[in-house]
Amino acid sequence: MAEVLFYERPVPLNRTQHKDLRLKGIPSLRDLQVDPHNIHAAFDTSKFDTTTNQPLSGYHIRTLPTQVSNARQDGINSLDMSIIKANRITERLNAQLRADFFNALNHPNFNGPNLSPTSGKAFGTITSQANLPRTIQLGLRLAF
Repeated sequence: MAEVLFYERPVPLNRTQHKDLRLKGIPSLRDLQVDPHNIHAAFDTSKFDTTTNQPLSGYHIRTLPTQVSNARQDGINSLDMSIIKANRITERLNAQLRADFFNALNHPNFNGPNLSPTSGKAFGTITSQANLPRTIQLGLRLAF
């Protein structure tokens, strides 16, 4: 039996779109709570201006981590396992049976939330998963 545990710390949320995030009123993002496991509302979107016809003025930010230390997407946590059984069938024939489990605990790792304020109800929601669901692979090897 062999196992591989992969863990990666959560990475900061970065905007890759060309538009800035505009804040309503005076910015106070220190109390912005980010929940990378809540796919419907990863953060409070009511603090941001979501209108498209306003020119950039006042307070706006381009990268969340510069002002919000807890604005991070979900980290990666995955466990892969292999179970191998070797059997001697005859003097010259050996068989190896193996089962591989990728993401054995079936733990979802989510991508970052939608950071485009003009995307309507999708703003602040998580719409994709960073890893695959559990995958099981069986194999038989005959050596002679």
